[in-house]
Amino acid sequence: CASGSLQGAAQYARDRVQGRPVGMSKEDAKNSTIIDHADVRRMLMTIKSYVDAMRYMMYDNQLMLDVEYFAEDEEMKAYGEERCGILTPITKAWISDLGVELSSMAIQVYGGMGYVEETGVAQYLRDSRIAPIYEGTNGIQALDLMFRKLPLDNGQAMQRLLGDVNKIIEEMKKDDEVIVSMAEKLEKEVSNLSEVTLWLGSRMLEGELVDASAAASPYLKMFGQVLGGYYMGKAAMLANKKFKETNDEFYSDKLTLSKFYIEQLLPLTSGYASAIKAGKDDLYAMKADNF
Repeated sequence: CASGSLQGAAQYARDRVQGRPVGMSKEDAKNSTIIDHADVRRMLMTIKSYVDAMRYMMYDNQLMLDVEYFAEDEEMKAYGEERCGILTPITKAWISDLGVELSSMAIQVYGGMGYVEETGVAQYLRDSRIAPIYEGTNGIQALDLMFRKLPLDNGQAMQRLLGDVNKIIEEMKKDDEVIVSMAEKLEKEVSNLSEVTLWLGSRMLEGELVDASAAASPYLKMFGQVLGGYYMGKAAMLANKKFKETNDEFYSDKLTLSKFYIEQLLPLTSGYASAIKAGKDDLYAMKADNF
């Protein structure tokens, strides 16, 4: 739904004439459409970069499922099962929540025309809304991540995943300057995620299970956002290499999308960290009848 709504929104933005973009002369604005407005660009870039990160995550999750079922080596089978188990609730919940958010953002690009049935974009929002509910609501997926996946192998399964993320960061640090800059930003957020993960583990060991359940949804969102940065970092290295070989604009755009994600979307994880550590008290401070 996010990808389909993006295609419609981008085409509409290329065609729709409205207003004069900031910094553009009246003469130039005669041939301008709304895709030249910075805020429209921001919405389209947000949708497109998230769609890439979401796709990479789904592909990796499916790969791990294939490894679990079809690897001939028992150690690889166990690795696939472990990694698929961790990724599945994140893939389902993080991506389906974003599907709703990004489809709504696409409607915003259309403006009032987004509510007109003939444009078709409103259908994407309606269709996407069921996904966070189907196959275990996203709150249940978050509890699965918190209480089943986080404790796997005494927390070592999660540490192995974060270890793999850090290996990619080290590879990025050996690349060109633009990739190194992305690596530094990703490293900061991975460090925050690791700290939060250890904090949650300690809270559960202390028996503070309600605190952990209160933090489950923001923790899943934080994890998804960081893994999105991990996949975009991997994509950036490959895109940079391919662009040097081919000078193909496709790879240049992929590098730009990775850079946008890591610089402008990945930092959202810091807010999730604060929500996670806030605990349960605010959630239960009001009487049920007062809602």
